[in-house]
Amino acid sequence: MTRRTLWSVAGLALVGVSSLASTVPGAPPPSASAPLRMIVVIDPGCPQAVSMLERVGEFRRIRPEVPVRLLIPDPAGMARAGPDVISALQQGDLTLEWDPAELRALGVTVTPAVVVRDSAGRGVRATGVPDLVGVADAAGSR
Repeated sequence: MTRRTLWSVAGLALVGVSSLASTVPGAPPPSASAPLRMIVVIDPGCPQAVSMLERVGEFRRIRPEVPVRLLIPDPAGMARAGPDVISALQQGDLTLEWDPAELRALGVTVTPAVVVRDSAGRGVRATGVPDLVGVADAAGSR
């Protein structure tokens, strides 16, 4: 069972997800058809947020077959978002989510962070503002 809470911040949707069912950390959702999936953890108040969001938007245009999920480390993160972050979210048609169970499973302590995994759970992790195509290619070659 999943509970969803929807927040509206500056006209953008921020989705919080709390899973009541046990899941395998990092496993793709059953309906995923792509062999890879990308999770980006980003703090909207981080100085690198705009650059990272622009890269995510570009990656989604280049590699639409790879699902990308954007997580924030805490639900109050949007309060730290400046107008440039809001604009990058709107331009990239991006939605931020808060999923505490997924965040715990990922064990991310530094943002921005990128985790790319295949359907078997193997993959790579990067921090900062990496080349997302390069990270996805590295994960796909494992």
